[in-house]
Amino acid sequence: MKKILLLFIAILSLSSVSLSAQVIYENTFRGTAPNDLATAETDGFLNEGASQRTSAGGYLLFGVDDCLTTLPIVFDDYSEITITFTTATFGGSGGELEVTVNDIDGGTLVTTAVPTSSSAYPTTTVTINPADYNGGGTITFCRAGANSVRFRDLVIEGIAAPLPVELTSFEAVDNYREVSLSWITASELNNSHFDIEYSTDGSTFRAINEVIGNGTTQEKQEYSYTHTTPANGANYYRLKQVDFDGAFEYSDIRVVEIERTGKVIINPSAAIAEITVQLAETTAENNQIGIYDMMGRTVMMSNFDGTINAKTIDISNLEKGYYVVRVQAGNQVFTERFMKMVD
Repeated sequence: MKKILLLFIAILSLSSVSLSAQVIYENTFRGTAPNDLATAETDGFLNEGASQRTSAGGYLLFGVDDCLTTLPIVFDDYSEITITFTTATFGGSGGELEVTVNDIDGGTLVTTAVPTSSSAYPTTTVTINPADYNGGGTITFCRAGANSVRFRDLVIEGIAAPLPVELTSFEAVDNYREVSLSWITASELNNSHFDIEYSTDGSTFRAINEVIGNGTTQEKQEYSYTHTTPANGANYYRLKQVDFDGAFEYSDIRVVEIERTGKVIINPSAAIAEITVQLAETTAENNQIGIYDMMGRTVMMSNFDGTINAKTIDISNLEKGYYVVRVQAGNQVFTERFMKMVD
C-alpha cells in the first residue's frame, strides 16, 4: 500500500516517537585537486565549464555562475530533510550562496540565500518539508553574491516517512467449522479501520464486518476476527484498510478450503443467544427447520428459504442443554446437534 499523505502533520502527531535521520548525501570537498573536484563532478553534477576548483586548504570554490546540484532525491520517502554545510566568502565581502529546491516538475519551490563570512566557516542548516514538493527533485547550490564563495562539509539527511499501514502478516485458518483471521501491523498512520471482505468465488467480495484500527502508532498491533459461517469449499478473505480521510488499500487474498461431510452446518456449535443454520448448498426449495430436545420433543419450528444457504435463529429462550436441528430439504432430511449455553 503507498499513498501520499499529510506527512508533516503525521510527524507532529508522532512527536513522542524517536525517529533518527539517515544520510542521503555527504561530501566534505576537502581533498586536494584533482581528486576532490573529480568526486564533486561525479557525485554532484557540477555545471560543465564552470570554474570550480580546490585548494590545499580543502574547499570547493564557487565562481561566476557556478552551481552544485545534489543527486536526485525522492521527497516522498522522507518526512523532513535537513541540509548542513559550511561557507566562507573568497576575495572580499558580499558573498552569498543560494540554496534552491526543485520538485519533479522542475519548478522552484523554495530559494534561500545564505550570507557568508570571510573570516570563518559558519555552519548553516536549512530544513525543508518534503510534503511541499511533488514526488522527487533536486537541491542546488549556486553563487549569488558579488564575490566567490568557498563551500565544504555538505551533509543532507532525511527522516524516513512512516508507512501509512505496515501490514507484516495476515493469516486465515480453518478452526473447526469456523475461519479464524489474524493480522499484525508494525506501524499505522491515520488508520480508521479494517473492513473484512469475503468471497466464495475469489472475484466478488463483500464486507462481512469491521475492525477498528489504532489511528497513528509506531507500536506493533495485533488483530483477529472469527468468521462463523464459512461455506463448504473455497472461502476467500481480504482486508480493506481505510484511513480517516477515506483513502483505502487492500491486503493480499487468503483462501481457506472447508470440507464437511454433512449438509447442515450449525454455527456456533455452542451458543448463548442465536445459531446460524447453514446448508452446504442451496436447494431452491422451501425447507423446514425443526429443533428438538434430547427427548425428541419439538421445541421450535421454522421455515427455511432454500434459495438462501443460511438462516439465523434466536435460541435465547431455550433451556441449557443439547438440542438437535432437523432440516427437511425437499425429500431429504439432515440433522446436526448443538449445545445451548447460559450467559
